[in-house]
Amino acid sequence: MSSSLVPAITTITPPALASLLRDPVERRRTVVVDVRDDDGVGGHVRGAERVPSRKFYDHVQRLVRTYDDPDRVGEGEVRRIVFHCSLSQQRGPKAARAFREARELVKKPSRDGETPPRPIDIMVLEGGFVNWHSCGLAEDESLTEGFDREHWKHGYQG
Repeated sequence: MSSSLVPAITTITPPALASLLRDPVERRRTVVVDVRDDDGVGGHVRGAERVPSRKFYDHVQRLVRTYDDPDRVGEGEVRRIVFHCSLSQQRGPKAARAFREARELVKKPSRDGETPPRPIDIMVLEGGFVNWHSCGLAEDESLTEGFDREHWKHGYQG
């Protein structure tokens, strides 16, 4: 297996992700996938694709085909995919690994017939949405949709 197609999974801090999402070009190059299940209430990262972990395996190949398109180049080219759940201890990392493995199975040939060497950073949001909230990012409407202050007034209730 080529290391460019099966990259290591890394973590990204909430402030680092926020910085990417505030930059218009990097925002288009960054996909956030929220795999929280019933605990996915009280807000989510703006623009995140919601794929509950209990349904993730039903959608992983579609995610690969959508975001790992070798013909999607330039400013719209996805450079990184960030997975998260509430704490990013189990479901977020598991989804990232599943995406990485599915990527190898669903390789889509480019126009010239060769599999593209283009790497995609597969990342997990450090500390999940709980840490996003703890860093003060959940109340920033440019970064978070549907934030429910009442839901979070006593902290994470997982």
